[in-house]
Amino acid sequence: MLKINVIGTIGPKLKRLEEKQSRLLANDIFRSVKDLTPVDTGKAKRNWRLLKRRFGYIINNAVPYIVFLDKGHSKQAPRGMTKPTFERLKARNKIR
Repeated sequence: MLKINVIGTIGPKLKRLEEKQSRLLANDIFRSVKDLTPVDTGKAKRNWRLLKRRFGYIINNAVPYIVFLDKGHSKQAPRGMTKPTFERLKARNKIR
């Protein structure tokens, strides 16, 4: 019988790698939606927040009209911010 304790051996390294990849992905999404946010007064762009939580990250914008901007109600960003961001990520990572 051969028993290999993968979690005990490489578990901590996998956890650190997963945390690093999660952080990198969250930062990438955060930068992209912020860069794609249309600017009139700059309030919507300034209100993006990247928050670390116990089980990951939350990207938040509390401006009341952010949903309308993300639905394309701006000539500066007719496709919104989140859709182009995730399309770029999917294409880059060849995700279906």
